[in-house]
Amino acid sequence: MGDFGGVFPRRAWVWINGVLHEARITNEAAGDYHGFPLNHPSQYPEPLERVEAAPRVEIPVL
Repeated sequence: MGDFGGVFPRRAWVWINGVLHEARITNEAAGDYHGFPLNHPSQYPEPLERVEAAPRVEIPVL
């Protein structure tokens, strides 16, 4: 799920192991992103339907 403003989305969200993560574009020409967890629902973007529809993945933690 993304927030488009150019060729690449400015922001994108994904649920990883039940935690919502946001990625923000840092270099639009190259499509580079910086991602981080959103640790509290108050940090979630609105409308909440955006993040509820974001992909969900499980990554094994060893």
